[in-house]
Amino acid sequence: MLSAIQKFLERNRRWLFVFLLIVIIVPFVFTIGNAPGLSGGHKTKSLKVFGYDLSDRKDLQEQAVRSMQSLILQGESDDRAWQAATSGYLFYRLWLLSLAQNLRLPEPNDEQLQAFIRTRKRFLNEQGEFQPDLYNAFLKAWTMPFLLKSLMIEDYQCEQLQSALEGVGSLLPGEAEQAYRTLKTTYDLDYWVVENKEQVPEAVRDADLQAYFQKHSEAFRVPQKADVTLLVFNNHHYRSQLPTPSDAALTTYFNQHSEAFKVNGALPDFSSIKSKVKAAWETEQLKQLAGAAANQLATQVYEQSLTLGSAEWKQLIQSYGVQCMAIPPYAQTDNPQSSQVSKEVLSRAFDLNQEHFLSDPFPLNEGVGLLVLNKFIPSYIPDLSSVRPSVLAAIKKDKKQELFAQKIIQIKHLLTTKAQANSMHLESIVLSMEHMNFQSLSKVLTRDGLLELLNDLGRFKNNQWFGAYTGIGDSVVFFFCKNKIVPQNFVKSAEFKAFSSRLLAERKQVQSQAVAQELIAAEIN
Repeated sequence: MLSAIQKFLERNRRWLFVFLLIVIIVPFVFTIGNAPGLSGGHKTKSLKVFGYDLSDRKDLQEQAVRSMQSLILQGESDDRAWQAATSGYLFYRLWLLSLAQNLRLPEPNDEQLQAFIRTRKRFLNEQGEFQPDLYNAFLKAWTMPFLLKSLMIEDYQCEQLQSALEGVGSLLPGEAEQAYRTLKTTYDLDYWVVENKEQVPEAVRDADLQAYFQKHSEAFRVPQKADVTLLVFNNHHYRSQLPTPSDAALTTYFNQHSEAFKVNGALPDFSSIKSKVKAAWETEQLKQLAGAAANQLATQVYEQSLTLGSAEWKQLIQSYGVQCMAIPPYAQTDNPQSSQVSKEVLSRAFDLNQEHFLSDPFPLNEGVGLLVLNKFIPSYIPDLSSVRPSVLAAIKKDKKQELFAQKIIQIKHLLTTKAQANSMHLESIVLSMEHMNFQSLSKVLTRDGLLELLNDLGRFKNNQWFGAYTGIGDSVVFFFCKNKIVPQNFVKSAEFKAFSSRLLAERKQVQSQAVAQELIAAEIN
């Protein structure tokens, strides 16, 4: 399938991309959102790409999250992934998905998808080797695993198309001018951070407290908790089973793990660090022995259909000489990370049941571990008396938010010119889509707030206030557009004339959109 697309693109790459750009990219990249600013505005036309309405903030936020998750799988940190997603990657990804849909690109089969998963940096160790434990932990963190699979399928199609379209890039003169102006536009802004400092009464009537608790009782529900025991297979327990390594075995280990023994980028002579190599070899062998013991115990439990807590179970545990460590009961969304077990591993307990009460083995600092599910403690709604302080705090918080929301509405009505904000503490910033210099705003805006700002930025006008955008902590941020600088007379520049001339030759190959569609369909069929 992809080879057919690649051959087709090699013959028609330039004019095909022009066609695709006219149909897909330009209409949605520069016309996003319909929420008016503080001064109002007209509602933009609904704009759907890949089944998502990009003039709908909810759909836009959903795609921003999926784009961020895609970048995390590619190895980006959470913060960098979010910045990249909201700075443009989400639109590029949507365009690739839309193109894949138009070309009817098939989804990968299970074998192709598994191979693709093994290339995600999120699941690789420092040596670039795929780690099933990292993948399983990531998968179990998703409440709906099928959403992760759909994300992987989309990323697979995106990367296939990205490879096929590599080197293809053309814009028609009109769209080139529009893109250039949008990219080069700069915004000289003042912003005002308004913090929620509303005062609420300290005293709350018992009747109000009870009414609030009755209405919002689910918010105070104690979640289901897992009561587990950690079985520790300590490396040192298996030292007596450790064979004496030959020099040949140590040399082979040294060659296979040479990167681990380098000092300042240089690999020492084997004889000079033989003792260090032997210690590393022994540690690995002990881990393998501990892991084999953990697997053997789990196999015996299920083969013999042992019951947790039975005499046979206790005898088996004793025969393996494992250490049993109690872990305080914990919820799936709020599990404690101990020095021994990570949160990802603890979350696996919620996949267990009475028949399968043992987790898969997992590495520990000094060995291998197994989680044993003793029982689940059911979820319940507590008595008001036991959560009274929490209910009281929630009432005050809601009241404070209500007063703050009313204050923001009043501010929006009052702010029409900068003169009305003279008594406020204003900060200045210059933004440009070309340089994506939004990092400084991360100190005052939340991720959602930054996405809201990006959604509205194209509609900013001189001498007007815009907001309120969700700020860090309990705050909102207003922006005053002092100067929106849009480049003019670009069509008269030598740069644009050369660009236009070059594209004119490519345009001659385009006869009509219908011809392009017929060629694509014929090539695919």
